[in-house]
Amino acid sequence: MENAETFVISTTSEGESFLEKYTGNEKIVEIPAKITAIGDDAFLNNSSLEEIKIPQGVDYIGNYAFCGCANLKSVLLPESLQEINIGSFMGCENLFKTNLPEKLRIIGSKAFLNCPKLELESVPRFLIEVAKDSFDDTKKLLLEKKDNYMEENGLLYNLESKSLLFATEETLDSVKIKNGTKYLGWNCLSNLPSLEKVSLPDSVAYIGRGAFMFSKKLSKIILPPSVQSIDSGAFFNCVNLNEVIVQGEGLSQICDEAFLGCESLRTITIPEDCEVCEDSFEKSCSVKRREEKKSKSARR
Repeated sequence: MENAETFVISTTSEGESFLEKYTGNEKIVEIPAKITAIGDDAFLNNSSLEEIKIPQGVDYIGNYAFCGCANLKSVLLPESLQEINIGSFMGCENLFKTNLPEKLRIIGSKAFLNCPKLELESVPRFLIEVAKDSFDDTKKLLLEKKDNYMEENGLLYNLESKSLLFATEETLDSVKIKNGTKYLGWNCLSNLPSLEKVSLPDSVAYIGRGAFMFSKKLSKIILPPSVQSIDSGAFFNCVNLNEVIVQGEGLSQICDEAFLGCESLRTITIPEDCEVCEDSFEKSCSVKRREEKKSKSARR
């Protein structure tokens, strides 16, 4: 039976407890009830672990948290869980039993990759982000389990959460995203070597992490007035991107590295109150602020 010393626990500035590392070698481990997050690499390559019980209240599992736990067979995930990150259970080759809670919104790249024995009874209805390589065959899993997941013109959507999840074809040169789509998920259109043209509907509010990353032929993007946030690395290393047109005044946030590596982008005009990180753009890009248009009553 594990003791307190086997759990390395830290406290965030908000007073929440997260598990940094497990140092024990028990076959069955029950994580302490006070934990709200499991950190990166917490159980990495633990060959003793066979069963893990994660308490209600945990909402986040970090990168590679259980990666390489070759003898892990069973995981009980709490209903509070919202995010499973990159490679969290990758290479758990004997994992056959787990559940995906309905509150789960994000499943990162390679989260359950190389888990050949894993069988799932259902998938969450409201997933906003899931990668093409989150599972050994993500596309098949989603389309078989829920009728709100659909494929159209080489793109896979979740109609319930109004999200574009990922491209199912790697040779796309032109993409017209479905009307009504609100979220562009994590890496959804990244690493598409032929992608040159993208049309966004005036419903997209959020452009996710790495959404267009390394799509090196993309040269122009028009952001409709509905876009509010561009997340980290959304257009990272789109080296031929030379024109970004921001329509309207809705854009309020451009996160770190959003346009870093976009060497051809020389200028961009954004709303006056839009928050920008220090490394959102290359230093060679001139970021101009557009003054808000005053109403007629204000001008009087």
